[in-house]
Amino acid sequence: MRIKYGISIIILLCFGRSVLSQSVTVLLGKMSFEKNLKVSGGNALMDEQTIDFNTATRDFSQGVRGTALDLSASSSVRWPVRVPLTKPDLASFTIKIWVKTEPGVSQVHAIASNRPNQADTTMGWTLAAQENGSWNWSASDGTVSFEYTPTFRRQPINDGRWHQLAFSFDQDNQKVRLYYDGTNVAIYHIGEMGSITGDVPIFLGAQASFDKSEMWTCNGLLDEFELWGGVITDADIEKAYLQFFPGKMRSVPEPPSRLKFLTWNIWHGGREHGNEVGVQRVIDVIRNLNPDIICMIETYGSGPKIADAFGYHFYLRSSNLSIMSKYPFGDFIDVFQPFNCGGIYVNMGDDRMVAVVNTWLHYLPDYRQSMLEDQIPAEEIFINEGETRYAEIVEILDDLEPVLKNTNKIPLIMAGDFNTPSHLDFTRQMEETHWGYIIEWPVTKEIEEHGLMDSFREIHPDPGSNYGGTQPSHIFDTFHYRIDYIFYRGKALKPVDSRVISGHPVKFPSDHDAVFTVFEMSY
Repeated sequence: MRIKYGISIIILLCFGRSVLSQSVTVLLGKMSFEKNLKVSGGNALMDEQTIDFNTATRDFSQGVRGTALDLSASSSVRWPVRVPLTKPDLASFTIKIWVKTEPGVSQVHAIASNRPNQADTTMGWTLAAQENGSWNWSASDGTVSFEYTPTFRRQPINDGRWHQLAFSFDQDNQKVRLYYDGTNVAIYHIGEMGSITGDVPIFLGAQASFDKSEMWTCNGLLDEFELWGGVITDADIEKAYLQFFPGKMRSVPEPPSRLKFLTWNIWHGGREHGNEVGVQRVIDVIRNLNPDIICMIETYGSGPKIADAFGYHFYLRSSNLSIMSKYPFGDFIDVFQPFNCGGIYVNMGDDRMVAVVNTWLHYLPDYRQSMLEDQIPAEEIFINEGETRYAEIVEILDDLEPVLKNTNKIPLIMAGDFNTPSHLDFTRQMEETHWGYIIEWPVTKEIEEHGLMDSFREIHPDPGSNYGGTQPSHIFDTFHYRIDYIFYRGKALKPVDSRVISGHPVKFPSDHDAVFTVFEMSY
């Protein structure tokens, strides 16, 4: 259906940054493509450049509701649409759009964007199609950049069906939330990232461009585009999806009686033995364990693929640390440096929360060299810990004080790669095993003094019978130090099983073995 039209009005609210950075959400503009390109919502403002750019013959087809903008191969006019912004510098905002393509369409074109390209130095954001049939989100403030690349297996958009894509940008709280078909699939901590809205208007159907070329236009249908000032809640995003597909309401999970928890440093994103093969081996190991929650270290770009393999919610605290969960996320636990530590509350059902904190401490000083090569006295090794790892854990535990005080109501699991042996292992009983060293390692001792229990050593109290070494992993023929831990605190948690995971049918993909603990849960 081809219709000639002219834009009669462009409507956007013109609030300044100070208002839009608050928690109040305001609809700034909406395009429903009901046989026209009118924008509705807010106060009326005219943009002559946009009117000139958009005035053309356009095609419309059946939409998710009413009609949709047709930029598919069936359309004879595939120019992108320009949406004006009167106050572009938004500290917080939300984008929603629906997209549909013919089955099997392969493309790498933008669906919506305010940047002329996706280079890391180009300020702005982009929702785009991936060649694999899924979608992609990327953003940059000109210096700091982030990208989310899900998989076709879990998040397809080229299957001939309508799909809702959305994201919210919250500069004040340093978070981006990403959505697929009403589900919050990922959260990114963005740190000190600056504005990503700038002076360039939003373009629908292509990267921002001021000519009418169809070369890079998205091959598909677009509908129900919305721009909001402020951060829309997960519940409202889901509600907006369910109004079109009410039969796809997700069931609320029942609180489990047991919680299966995994922590694992996967070694350079799991890619050390192959960009594809290595990551697939990580997925193989996780599949055999079926954990409910994972604290992952050295995530390095592999997180979306691993999370999608199991339908996990994904929280990227930094390029290094991530948390994956079968259960939805709640509030954040932003402590210390993002590269070293951070956490999130996990809703196990019926609003019963578990606080999860992922941790990576400094790799220096090198305790192996200190003991095996330099043969430094135990007292000096103990003192040297104070400059890095011990100083870090003291600050982290101090930041966690409000969480620790509340563990009778909300239990805490603190896990990760602590890069230090344990005082529970370097005992007099194990003196010969440790080359004559007895060391009360200060990091694990400090954690213990804050009421956190070592789940593995609680199940296996005798290091002589089950040492539990994790690094280097068992693909290396050497002594395996125990430096990866799952600590916990709270009466609702009781460990009933804890194991070191070191096997794969072909070859284990990491230089760290994983630690897996099963907790009984009681509320």
